[in-house]
Amino acid sequence: MFSDVLESFPGSVHDSRIWKNPGVGMHVENTFSIGEHILGDSGYMMRPYLLTPYLQPISTPQFNYNYAHKKTRVIVEQTFGRWKRRFHCLHGELRMSPDKVCSIIVACAVLHNIAIQWKQPLLEDEVSDDSYPDDVLDFEETVGHLASKHYRDQFSIHNFSN
Repeated sequence: MFSDVLESFPGSVHDSRIWKNPGVGMHVENTFSIGEHILGDSGYMMRPYLLTPYLQPISTPQFNYNYAHKKTRVIVEQTFGRWKRRFHCLHGELRMSPDKVCSIIVACAVLHNIAIQWKQPLLEDEVSDDSYPDDVLDFEETVGHLASKHYRDQFSIHNFSN
């Protein structure tokens, strides 16, 4: 189910760029408590609440962390796939005014949530694990990023050691 929809950015904008928007990033930063996390792909700048995969894992906890990260993120990717299959208009360009397109996107998200609550099946409800995005983007290392890398290291050791 979708818990929040931000429909005001064009579909071609990478998620990490939206995240850098002060309104979006600050809202999330102020919303999450210590110990609460969201997962991002390697295109995101890490924060203590935003965990990204290791680009080159070197230890068992890091490999285990990446495996769990991938298995969890694939659920998100599959959700978007199901949403697009349920509402075919989301597959391509909607040739309407931006305001109308925003309304359609929000309506599709709300209707998708209702369909899930009412246990409405999709015609084809299978998504393979290979839908996980493997794109890797380089990003600038900052002091905040280095502190977040340390946090991720401690998190992976604490939660993913054998």
